[in-house]
Amino acid sequence: MRTYSQLFALCALCIAVVLSACSDSLIAPPDHGQLAEDCAAPGDEDGNGLADCSDPACGAVSACLAACGNARLDPGEQCDDGNNLNADGCENDCTRARCGNGIMDIGEKCDDGNRLPSDGCSNMCTIDVPGTPPAWILTILLVTGLTVGTTLLLHRRMGT
Repeated sequence: MRTYSQLFALCALCIAVVLSACSDSLIAPPDHGQLAEDCAAPGDEDGNGLADCSDPACGAVSACLAACGNARLDPGEQCDDGNNLNADGCENDCTRARCGNGIMDIGEKCDDGNRLPSDGCSNMCTIDVPGTPPAWILTILLVTGLTVGTTLLLHRRMGT
C-alpha cells in the first residue's frame, strides 16, 4: 500500500508530464551527455549523422565556408586541389588547366592567353615558328600540290 507522500509525489509527476506536453519551455529535455560537433576534428561527434562541414553546427566556421583552395569542391568550382598553385592541373582560381588561359601548364610548350594560331604560340600551346604557315595552309599544300613558295605567298597576302 502506498503512503500519502508517495501518492503526492506520483501526482506531482503526472502534473509535470501533462504541463510539459502543453509547453516546451516548462521542462527542459534531459541531457543525455550529448556532445557538441567539433568542427576541427574528423567525425560526427554530436551523433546527428552529419560530420564536420556537412553539419549545420559548423556552417559559420571559416574552414567550412566556400573558398577556392580548401580541398572541397564548392559551387562554381571546376576543381579544388587544396592549394593556390598554378600549373598543377587545377589553377589557383579553381578552374581546370587548359590551353589558352595564359598559364603554362604541364605538357604545354607555351601559353600566350589565347587560342589563335600563328602568333608565336599555336592554338594547341606549341611553339609556332615565325613565318611558318598554319597547319590548314600546309594541308592545302599537300592536297593541291602547290609549292611552298606559292603557299607562303598566299599566307602573307591573307594576313594570317
